Amino acid sequence: MTILEGDQPPKDGYITFSGTSYSAVEGLPVVVTLNRLFVDEEGSMDTLHLDSVDGQAISGEDFSSFSKHIELPEDVNSQAFYIETLADDDFEGREGLTLTLEESGQTQSVLVEIVDDEVRAPSSGVFRLSGTQYEVQENAEKLSFTIQRLLGSEGSVTLSVHLEDLTAESGVNYEGGVRSVTFDHGETSKVITVSIFNDGRALGDKEFSIQLVAAEDGNLLSPSFAIVKIMDAGQGSHNDDLLGVALFTPWWLLVLLLPMCVIRVKRVK
Repeated sequence: MTILEGDQPPKDGYITFSGTSYSAVEGLPVVVTLNRLFVDEEGSMDTLHLDSVDGQAISGEDFSSFSKHIELPEDVNSQAFYIETLADDDFEGREGLTLTLEESGQTQSVLVEIVDDEVRAPSSGVFRLSGTQYEVQENAEKLSFTIQRLLGSEGSVTLSVHLEDLTAESGVNYEGGVRSVTFDHGETSKVITVSIFNDGRALGDKEFSIQLVAAEDGNLLSPSFAIVKIMDAGQGSHNDDLLGVALFTPWWLLVLLLPMCVIRVKRVK
């Protein structure tokens, strides 16, 4: 889903795929996650339909056909689904299928690629995140997540990790930016630590994203994208509420309200 500058999202957020594409080695399940983004307040139950569409990959031969009616509760912001891929002994190369998500007459789609295990992964291995969603308390000071290296570990490999704003702001709520992560020969996992900042104000939960980027897209498996929720520590005060009101109230309304807030002091002789 493309969100243009100036668009006003619905108060219960957008529901979209967690990534722009997914992949798995044949015989292993494809993990597909739906995320609700830009949530302002809880809404009603969302009714969705998720379908698989044949491409080079054929249902019943390369994967199990998937058609699911989904009801996503208003208090659930992420849900994962598994699509079974079927192993065979034939050399077929990479094959793809499409997943479509329909909600209220609007349709989104993503490509799913099945990597032939007869080709095998590169000897250097393939990489993925350990999960699709993470949570951390605002006062925890840091978040740790793991990058996994599978199906090979020869040589040294460098990946990029992109930490980008959603509703959280880099430098204010967390330490964002792009990092280079190097796996040494034989190294099969890497723990990455991100600093989390407590702004001391009760302004609600915030989110940012994690995206793995490799020199070759074939070196990544799903999930390579995740969302991190920073849970508000709830340490704000009444003064924070007043600050929030001041920040988001139109200036002309503040001017009208200011005389009502002035306390007159009478001097006693």
